[in-house]
Amino acid sequence: MSNKILVTGATGTIGGAVTTYLSSVGENVRAAVRNIDKAKSRNWQGVEIVPFDYENRATFEAALKGVNRLFVMSPPVPNVHELVIPLIDYAKEAGVKHIVDLSTIGAEYDDSTSLRLVEKSIESSEISYTFLRPNWVMQNFNNWYTDSIKENNAIHLPAGDAKTSFVDARDIAGVATAAFTKPGHENKIYTLTGGQALDHYEVASILSKAVGKQIEYVAISDDDMRQGLKSQGWPDAAVEMMIELYQVVRQGAASGITSDISTVLDRNPITFELYAHDYAERWK
Repeated sequence: MSNKILVTGATGTIGGAVTTYLSSVGENVRAAVRNIDKAKSRNWQGVEIVPFDYENRATFEAALKGVNRLFVMSPPVPNVHELVIPLIDYAKEAGVKHIVDLSTIGAEYDDSTSLRLVEKSIESSEISYTFLRPNWVMQNFNNWYTDSIKENNAIHLPAGDAKTSFVDARDIAGVATAAFTKPGHENKIYTLTGGQALDHYEVASILSKAVGKQIEYVAISDDDMRQGLKSQGWPDAAVEMMIELYQVVRQGAASGITSDISTVLDRNPITFELYAHDYAERWK
């Protein structure tokens, strides 16, 4: 078996960063993607691109051939464990030795959630693992709210005045890279947060300074968000999932800060100020 890493979700924000980071340190990377043309537009150097679809198990064999390490990015769909667990089973048969699984903060509190069921499947597979449980990702602001910021100079969310310890996708990718390339991360669980907890009024202030214009945070109701997302064509299940996530935020459950990024990367997490500076052109 060759020394190769398969990265699922490689054209996404986190999967793309993982692919870039691993290739930059000389790892043999295979990017598993649904859209080949989108993957080619990334211009990765030395990265093999392979078609892959969780809903088409016929793609598993070629994707995993010769792979000894696997990055699992579960797609954001209801009951995703039904799609991902068969890949875990196939990975075991294919001889994969280590899995880095992207889960979510708080997964340990409910064994019935899809992402926890994926974790449990990996635990029972006897493959060594590293579970990454990140908080809300900073890049959501440039992925989901760019139009609102550019056109309306505002962020409309049902987050109340609760604080969130946002984490940069680049830090998640850094921890994933360490888990794949350095010893000591086997069967470890890392809860990944930023080093500061911010409410969305503070987020808007930081974005305002980075972009050079006034950006406001407008606290809206769940119903307002429901209507807005449905008008954008979001499926009902995805809409309700987002609303539930923001209910958790309002309860203060996303405000905790851990030292896991600092411990693994031997540096402080990327700040929201640095993130806003680096992505400022997206909102102008």
